[in-house]
Order: sequence, then C-alpha cells, then structure tokens
Amino acid sequence: GNTANHRRIIFLQMELLVISQEWERASELLIEAGNLRRSALGGFLGVRFTALDALISLKAAQTSPLVERMKWKRRAKKSMKLLRSWAKNGNVNVVHSIHIL
Repeated sequence: GNTANHRRIIFLQMELLVISQEWERASELLIEAGNLRRSALGGFLGVRFTALDALISLKAAQTSPLVERMKWKRRAKKSMKLLRSWAKNGNVNVVHSIHIL
C-alpha cells in the first residue's frame, strides 16, 4: 500500500542522489529512511538497497570526521558482509554488486 510505495520512493531518491553524486544528501536520506531492508521491498530491491547502503556508507566514511568515519565503516562492512553471505549461499545476482564495492 502507501507505506510500500513511500519506501520505494525513498529508495529511488537515494539511487538518484548516488547517480548525481550528491553523497551528503544521500547519506542524510539513508539515516532518515532507517533500515529499508527489513521493509517489504521484495527480494531484488532488498539486495539493491543493501549494495546502495554499503556504497553510500563507504563514501560518507571518506568525508567524515574520525568518530563518524568509524560508524560509517561499520555500517558499510555490515552490508558488505550480508552481500557476501548471499553470494556464498548461491545468489549469483549479488556478485556484481560486491565487485563494485
């Protein structure tokens, strides 16, 4: 319903911000959105969100002060670990995302 559509819109906004390299706004939206992976995004969108989460987190870590940098790195590592586990369990659609990161 409405909530699922709202989550999809947030996800698409994050993708557009990454494409346009608006990393600061993308990281703000990532924090505001919370964990969209737990939401009813569906299988493939959940994978895409996880990869996007890792990418935004890595970029935010590059430009943040030390304390925040560590937080962003932990978040990125968590998403990357999840992607690797999916790939290890046979999800071939995840492999290219791991290579991008």
